[in-house]
Amino acid sequence: MFNPETVVDYEFGFKLDLFDRRLRLNTAIFQTNYDDIQRTVPAIVNGVLSNSIVNAATARIRGLETELTVQPTDGLQLGVSATFLDPKFKDFTIPLSLTVFQDVTDTPYSFAPKQSYSLYADYTVPVGSGELNLRADYSWRSKQYTTGPLVGPGYQEKFKDTAKIPAYGLLNGQIAYQLEDPNVEVALYAQNITKKKYFQRLLAIENSLGVTGYSPGMPRTYGVRLTYKFGGE
Repeated sequence: MFNPETVVDYEFGFKLDLFDRRLRLNTAIFQTNYDDIQRTVPAIVNGVLSNSIVNAATARIRGLETELTVQPTDGLQLGVSATFLDPKFKDFTIPLSLTVFQDVTDTPYSFAPKQSYSLYADYTVPVGSGELNLRADYSWRSKQYTTGPLVGPGYQEKFKDTAKIPAYGLLNGQIAYQLEDPNVEVALYAQNITKKKYFQRLLAIENSLGVTGYSPGMPRTYGVRLTYKFGGE
């Protein structure tokens, strides 16, 4: 049996709208405290060492999020956002036997890149009986870790990076034409324009079975999309 996870959040931020709302800035700093984090780890159950879901750890995540939107001219909008995280296990101990316990607080926190940012430009202009929209966006994240081997001082340290997903960035774009009557949009889109090779997920079990399974991200894709909206907006 295990207890529910508990989370306590602390946040301070501000929102600014300036220059007749042509510039908007939102920023927040926060700390999240996690208690009774559930993990499948070695555990002593009824006096026997086995793998089980238990409340194994406590952790805290500190971070900053900021978002800036600018509209320099009618129809043109530019935006940038960024997130900075500092995740850390505060207490994470597992049994290696009925009498020996191991500190594994050096285990990387899963799916929490320390830095990430995104940029976009969006431009809309009337053309004929509709509107032409041009959009490009780019997003980047630093290295992150999936759920992998537990790591502590002198314990499985060589397996730490087997759960690492390297940093990557993706560039996308779209050209769309929106008609008012009928309410139809035709769009030509492209994703991962630069053909970046990256991993979305992986399964790191080199410490037990000697292998790591990788799930590659989507390659460059492009296509045409037709959208019809029923009943107006």
